[in-house]
Amino acid sequence: MKDIEFRQTQKNCSPDFQSASSLGKTVNVRQVQSANVIFPTNSNLYTAFLMIGFSVLLRLPSRLGLLNYLIILSVTYLLCYFLVARSFQASILVNGSGVHLSSIGLKKITLNHSEIGSIIANKLVQHSKKTLLMLKIIAFLIIFAFVTHMVMLGEWRTIISMVPLLPLSLFAYQKQKKDYYNLDTQLYIEYKNKKWYKLSPYYSLITDEVTASEIQDAIEHYRKTP
Repeated sequence: MKDIEFRQTQKNCSPDFQSASSLGKTVNVRQVQSANVIFPTNSNLYTAFLMIGFSVLLRLPSRLGLLNYLIILSVTYLLCYFLVARSFQASILVNGSGVHLSSIGLKKITLNHSEIGSIIANKLVQHSKKTLLMLKIIAFLIIFAFVTHMVMLGEWRTIISMVPLLPLSLFAYQKQKKDYYNLDTQLYIEYKNKKWYKLSPYYSLITDEVTASEIQDAIEHYRKTP
């Protein structure tokens, strides 16, 4: 029941147009709006920033005082928290004026229906609870071994730099567990008007199967509408 209530509050659908179903009947197709989406671009951006931040922190001059180091560390993680919080504001809206992607790479982007080439949907591999537990145990052992090694070497800066990762990880985990529902489908939206700096013409998002199907139906309708 909670999952149903969540989906009802996350999507705002209003009658907008009609399309033919696979059974040949005419059915109402609705405007699609959902916050039950994740953009992989945001995760890549966060990972890249975190790696660069760690690299800079570990290369700061050793003569730099502890207070100055903590100030730089605090600023770095404030930016990390901002990136993570911003990524959780992701949403998609499909209507007659285009496909509106909010908070994708910290920006709002509108894709014109006439410039969308294709929409591809792939089901994500769902691991069993036993497999997920094993992966978590392996990750914990790797982190524990790394921290222990740093303690033995007296690398206090590395240890201090890793401490804020724990609350950040817990925040991200609890937020995703609370606000997202059944993220099992990845959509690839091919856009013909690709920016010169983009490596791929695809915009990718992860959502639930029902929302993914509704997004596909809505985009296909508007692409065919003159």
